[in-house]
Amino acid sequence: MEELSQLGSCVNATGANGIETLNLSGLTIGNTYFIEVHDNAAGGGDFTICVTNPTPPPANDDCSGAISLTSNYACTTTAGNSAGATLSGVAGCSTGNPDDDMWYSFVAVSTTHTVTVNGAANYDAVLGAYVACGGAQPTGGTCVNATGADGIETLTLTGLTIGNTYFLEVHDNAAGGGDFTICVTHPGDNCSFPISLTTSTSCVTIAVNSGLQQLARQVATQLEMKMMICV
Repeated sequence: MEELSQLGSCVNATGANGIETLNLSGLTIGNTYFIEVHDNAAGGGDFTICVTNPTPPPANDDCSGAISLTSNYACTTTAGNSAGATLSGVAGCSTGNPDDDMWYSFVAVSTTHTVTVNGAANYDAVLGAYVACGGAQPTGGTCVNATGADGIETLTLTGLTIGNTYFLEVHDNAAGGGDFTICVTHPGDNCSFPISLTTSTSCVTIAVNSGLQQLARQVATQLEMKMMICV
């Protein structure tokens, strides 16, 4: 009989009706491997067997693959799941267990941005912001874990440079991972920020900046609009 070399040590950690597991690493893709199973006692019996492989890491497992988010006036969420994510090795939030940290980025369109992460019931979010991969943290970017599982974590970043890219790290406070959503917002001219007007019997002129500076930054111009408002 051909003698085979053994990859993992034989295991018998449980008794009858128990579950035995072997974790094999360093395998060669495409090679065939053999598994032996027998009853610890004389005779035999029934059992089930299966082979699984780890969930592949997400595209944004490392900072270099950070998923770009677009900032809006209102929260437009992007769903995340850290199953398969691994420790990136880039200096980041040390709060909890960063074994499943994931990375996002956004381009600042305002000097102030708010980042919101909403964890699911299986996810206790830890959130931090950085000026570069492994870089310093901007004002307000210190790692936060103010809530528990199914909680919402928020960072308000100030003093940002319009046009610069900032990086966000998210991981589950506990080992493992789970589901969450993330969004980036900035102040703007929507109904959340109304301009108070005073009624008058005559037309009152109000100078209004259109708020398009954020878009115009890409062509190094600033659009300013004057409006006549009568109330």
